[in-house]
Amino acid sequence: MKNKTLLFILFSIFLSISLSAAPLQNTQHVQQTNEQLELAKLKSTQEKLMAKSTHTALSDKEARFLKKVNRKIEKAERAAAKGDKSWIAALLLSWFLGVLGVDRFYLGYTGLGILKLLTLGGFGVWAIIDFILIAVRSLQPKYGEYTD
Repeated sequence: MKNKTLLFILFSIFLSISLSAAPLQNTQHVQQTNEQLELAKLKSTQEKLMAKSTHTALSDKEARFLKKVNRKIEKAERAAAKGDKSWIAALLLSWFLGVLGVDRFYLGYTGLGILKLLTLGGFGVWAIIDFILIAVRSLQPKYGEYTD
């Protein structure tokens, strides 16, 4: 009886994850597109302020705003420059060290990795769910995509 119940629970989890995989990937694509648009707007603002600074001196408020824009651009470019992650490596880390949250750390989700470590993979349940999410490629790296 226990085996049938466990099998039913695992099948239900797998089915719900499989059905929700496509919307998650679509959401990530929209998020990446929004980040690209935001970066383009920041660069446009930066160019306008730099052009103005060549002709006239910027006010203190404009200079502070330019510094803020430069920091945001640098942060966005660093995020985009982070290397893509291997799907095979993520899958293996999830299988062998998923209870310790190493897969979440590898994918760039540091906060969730710490939480997963402290709860021992959500008492094993979270580790199993993450393994399935990585296996069906629903759980993508925080920055970028899988290389293989």
